[in-house]
Amino acid sequence: MLYGFSLIFALSGELSFVGISAKLPTLDSELTLFALALTSFGILLKLSAFPFHFWTADVYQGAPSAVTAYMASVVKVASFCAAIRVFWLAFGTSVAFWSEFLPAIAVATMTIGTLMALRQTDIKRMLAFSSVAHSGYLMVGLLSGASESQGIAALLFYLVLYMIMTLGAFDVVGALIAEKGDSKISVLKGFAKSRPIAALLLSFFLLCLAGLPPGVAGLVAKIQLFTSAVKADYAWVVVVALINSAVGCYYYLKLIRSMYATELGESSEGIETSKNGLALGSLSVAAICATALLYFSVMPGILLSFCKRISEF
Repeated sequence: MLYGFSLIFALSGELSFVGISAKLPTLDSELTLFALALTSFGILLKLSAFPFHFWTADVYQGAPSAVTAYMASVVKVASFCAAIRVFWLAFGTSVAFWSEFLPAIAVATMTIGTLMALRQTDIKRMLAFSSVAHSGYLMVGLLSGASESQGIAALLFYLVLYMIMTLGAFDVVGALIAEKGDSKISVLKGFAKSRPIAALLLSFFLLCLAGLPPGVAGLVAKIQLFTSAVKADYAWVVVVALINSAVGCYYYLKLIRSMYATELGESSEGIETSKNGLALGSLSVAAICATALLYFSVMPGILLSFCKRISEF
């Protein structure tokens, strides 16, 4: 990505996004396309997009849960905001170049993420590939940015809600893993019986990520995102996204089933908040996230209007 930026500067003599956008149409050379490709691929790696997604699961699993939560939520938002500015501001006049490959990458990203998540037996790795799949969905909004005026606003709307959902889910999962010392899905056995409130919060976040009631916030976000893509003539991408969303419900519901449908095992004990403050602090954050999602489920127009104003800058 940095090499691509350096080539773009060498060719255009500009550092500002507006200046680069104005100069790109006048630079008719293979080196320009090479520079655009390098930069685009670097950004796609930041987004965990196929085929640059392989680092995601290992890093999410190996990092402390608090760091993973930060990466899966805040860093994801920052990466997509950077992608919006680079693709639609700096490379806006070269849309014919990157719009040729971005739809295929979006479809591949959501499909690979969904299929890989189905195979996981580790909670953090499953959520990591879920994050890859959501990157594919978010790229649908990135595609429709210029063709449809609401595209970027819908993308920002989805990003904010996705950040809240993911942060809440990783907070609960992190508290559980810290207590059990293991991140296998089997540690969820009997979780609803030992800690019903924590299990209820985690179930709510998972349903939001799946876009299933009562996770209305996730459903509204997907409707806004996919509607803008259909208006931008990317209906075929939306069809693939809907299929992946339906398949993805399986692994979210599998976690919920593990919490509620499995008897408490001998080694499955509740999260003892007296041992450390992690569980209490994490569940407090999760409760705040759940409250925010419930609010935006009832009043989505407030956040959507804010995102529309931001997208105009």
